[in-house]
Amino acid sequence: MDNFLGNFNSIEEVHTTHPLGGAQGDYVTIGTENYYWNPFSLEWTTEKPTAVVPVNSVRETNNLGNFSNIEEVYSKYPNGGNEGDYLFIGSVEYVWNKWERVWQNKGNTTPVGGRTANTFDGDLIVGNDLYVGGIFRFKGFSGGGDTPPEKTSATITLKDLNEFPITPQQAIDFVKNNNQNAYFTLVDDGKMIGTVSIFIDTQRQVLTEVLETRVLVKGDTIGGGHVYDQPTRYWRNYGLKRDYAQGKVKKYQWTLWEKCADKKLIYLSEHLKEMVEVYDGSPKGEHHTLKEVLDMITSESTATQYKKCRLISFVDNNTHKRVLYQCNAAEVSTDESNWKRLLTEDNPVDAGQKPTVLPFDDYVDNASVIIGSPAGAGEIIYDRVKKVFLARSDDRYYANIVNSSNYGNSTEDGIKPKEGVIFYHRTSGDIFTFKDGEMKALLSANGTVDTSAIEKKADDAKKVADTAKQVAEEAKRQANTNKQAIDTMVISGGVPIVQELGNSETRVMSQKAVTIAIEKTKEKIVEVTQINALSLQWKGGGIKKSDGKEESAENEFIFSQALSVEGFNSIEFEYQTYSTYYATVLYSAGGDILQVFGVDKKGENGIYSSTNIDLPPNASYIKFTSYIDKFPNIFLKRNLSLKEKSTVLEKKIEDINEGTKSLFTRDLTHLIRYNTGGINVTNGEFSTNGYDVFAASDFIPIPDDAIKANIGYQAFSTVYGTVVYDAQKKIITSYSSLKQGKKGDVGKTGEIDVPQDAKYIRITGYQPSVNAEKIPLVFILRSANAVSHQELEEKLQGTGIVPPIKSKRLAFCGDSITYGLNQDGGDKLDAFPEQVGRLLGCNTTNYGVSSASVGGEGPRVWSVDFNIVSTEEDIIGIMIGINDFYRGYPLGNKDGSSGFYKNLHAMWKGFISRFPPSRGKRLFCIIYPYYDVKPNWETWTSAMQEVAEYYSIPVLDLSKELGINPHMDTNFEYWREEGAGKHNAHPTQITHDMMAKVVAAYVKAHYDV
Repeated sequence: MDNFLGNFNSIEEVHTTHPLGGAQGDYVTIGTENYYWNPFSLEWTTEKPTAVVPVNSVRETNNLGNFSNIEEVYSKYPNGGNEGDYLFIGSVEYVWNKWERVWQNKGNTTPVGGRTANTFDGDLIVGNDLYVGGIFRFKGFSGGGDTPPEKTSATITLKDLNEFPITPQQAIDFVKNNNQNAYFTLVDDGKMIGTVSIFIDTQRQVLTEVLETRVLVKGDTIGGGHVYDQPTRYWRNYGLKRDYAQGKVKKYQWTLWEKCADKKLIYLSEHLKEMVEVYDGSPKGEHHTLKEVLDMITSESTATQYKKCRLISFVDNNTHKRVLYQCNAAEVSTDESNWKRLLTEDNPVDAGQKPTVLPFDDYVDNASVIIGSPAGAGEIIYDRVKKVFLARSDDRYYANIVNSSNYGNSTEDGIKPKEGVIFYHRTSGDIFTFKDGEMKALLSANGTVDTSAIEKKADDAKKVADTAKQVAEEAKRQANTNKQAIDTMVISGGVPIVQELGNSETRVMSQKAVTIAIEKTKEKIVEVTQINALSLQWKGGGIKKSDGKEESAENEFIFSQALSVEGFNSIEFEYQTYSTYYATVLYSAGGDILQVFGVDKKGENGIYSSTNIDLPPNASYIKFTSYIDKFPNIFLKRNLSLKEKSTVLEKKIEDINEGTKSLFTRDLTHLIRYNTGGINVTNGEFSTNGYDVFAASDFIPIPDDAIKANIGYQAFSTVYGTVVYDAQKKIITSYSSLKQGKKGDVGKTGEIDVPQDAKYIRITGYQPSVNAEKIPLVFILRSANAVSHQELEEKLQGTGIVPPIKSKRLAFCGDSITYGLNQDGGDKLDAFPEQVGRLLGCNTTNYGVSSASVGGEGPRVWSVDFNIVSTEEDIIGIMIGINDFYRGYPLGNKDGSSGFYKNLHAMWKGFISRFPPSRGKRLFCIIYPYYDVKPNWETWTSAMQEVAEYYSIPVLDLSKELGINPHMDTNFEYWREEGAGKHNAHPTQITHDMMAKVVAAYVKAHYDV
């Protein structure tokens, strides 16, 4: 009864209990009938197998024993056997095939020259189905035993391949039922998209599939787009063995075919044997000790190629910096003493070499000292009375400093300087050395260097001193540059909230960036003249769109006399949209038509569209077509001179300047100190950071009369951020990125109420912390002279500074086009969302992400990722879909049940739910212009138009409003060439500028209410 596996109700129950099948001799009972395991067909059958191999007891030396199944054999002998070894599984004898390195049934015949042919000790079944040594061979042999099977025509659908098989048995049954085909053409929707080959090894109970296709493959699923490159080969196994390649290859999952060999690779493999290799012990930045890395490359389980690495690199557990060691022994050694640290220019201290030039920040005389170290690194200060170095933090002095052993010896008063070291002041350029208990100057007033106080060769001392002098002079020069930049600020002491809270240029700013932003704003100031339309002479009729001539008529329209625009630089006005026959027309002095403002599609009676254009140099006058009972708004604008601009700006915003203050004052680089590290958003404490990525500020006081704030924070780490504290410097709240961004990203809260009891704030920025535009700014609106948005608008009338559209927050969602990807390389472009924010004065956020799509897969899929957009946004423009089109995702059904249509419906439902119109939220769809790399873009834009209209989402179609498209871009000025005369999808800066003006005009016309 050893082989009896039990009673079952069905064959499915047997497969569930014994998914790996059985061994020869095993049997089960289903009802009243016995089922036996057939090791050749891998099936449970009612027919008992007749092949029996007698037990051999003669060759005892090579007899490895009896086993229950093949898994037990490999468990005991994972490396297989030796020539002549044999064993028994049940009553079947298996011998070791040293050529194939597998255990084979003794009856297996191997027709290979020079090999021994075994005779089958049992029944050999030969017919249309041929079994030899447990290997199943398919039907259709055309010749002898070694003739491969013919490839008969067969297909398999993408759906069937994705659903099959669940078990090896199902796979074998599938092959049998398909007339023993092992080669299939993969088809989808009637189109051939690849090939599939299936191989069955019944002895090992493994089925292998090989797929070659351009279709995207992920995990166990095929589909979801095409790759426009050479076909890619994948493979997967269904069988009883464990996962492959240390778990990287999973059963049932498609794996990229990477195993290959050619002459170049063989040569490279042989060549590498002669090379010294470097082992990376920290591939993901992990921190290790030398011993830990040596254990990695010398343990018994380590791959052989790693054991010959004579160089190892890893991130040191103490310094958090990457180090490099070389083995000096004849063979790779486990002894740490045989490994020597290789020195580099940036790690002489960590490697045991002491620096000869060290900086300090300032002087003090006879300071009161606290025993110990500050919470952060602090500044290094030299006490001229006590003749020691101290650390300064929060206006307190500490006896211990960072890297104190390099500077000298620790005492209760501080660090007594070491002789033979050069010390230099970071900003003044003063250079000293410590000799005979005194700090002696090396750099004299006339710029010469005194080397007599250094116990070194004069030439070496002068070289070191010159280096220190250059460093100090550069620091001093940079400090002066910053001061000059700050002194050029138009507005002393602060930044108006109407500019900084509403201008997207302040997203990443230092004080220098604030100055630049103000200067740019100053250049935009114009004189605005509002025209009283009633003062113009009007007649019944209109200005004909076709030829610009007047036409008198008795209808709902009237037209104006000519309004001169000479001497002005731009004009903002409204034009009627009800008649497609009449228009507003701009003329030259000779009466030539320069521009016509009308519509191609009839609108509603009484409704105007608006525009704001720069006037051409030859523009002379304009004539308007209006409704009888409703006159248009008209504004003429003239650029002011530099002197006029400064006078107007200073006068108009003088009374509101004090209402808004930046916490970064004129002396930003000197009064706000930054230390390497970050402010922990959980506990509000300062933490050092070994990667030298972040810079953290000291406590910055918040004015008592502060009522509003716009708080900036770094968005690369979710650990560090900006923290607000109470009077006891206990954390009240913190701000950081909910989702880690990229290095250098800076976020901001937008205008919010100052947290109750808030007295201090600390900020985490990026290194370098001084002079770089990577420090998030914090703006505070004080109660003194605080004004409403309406009052701000009234005060700013005539300055040309456009106030926010009723305090609205504007956002744009999309892909790399929205993001501003630069197809020419380099920094991202000044994308249209940021420009729209500046044009309208709105607080604007660009949510564009490269490779984003409506559906499918990618870094951002808007049909499911709409929750990423903050609910504080008021107006959201969405331009998306070109990646879905480019990747070949299915268009789907118009009823929204599948494909692109389904994803569009899901996206708009998600956005409408998150931004309901009942709460004053507004959504609009932006459709990108014609794209010529692939045909039928208009089919996809039609889908976008249809679904948007289904949900009453307004549509801005840039193909009709932008005025350019690839058809007329023969010089590739607006889009770069992708190849074969086609245009890349990403617009140039010129096109972004044009898009910004069109989108800004659309937003202002539709949502400035």
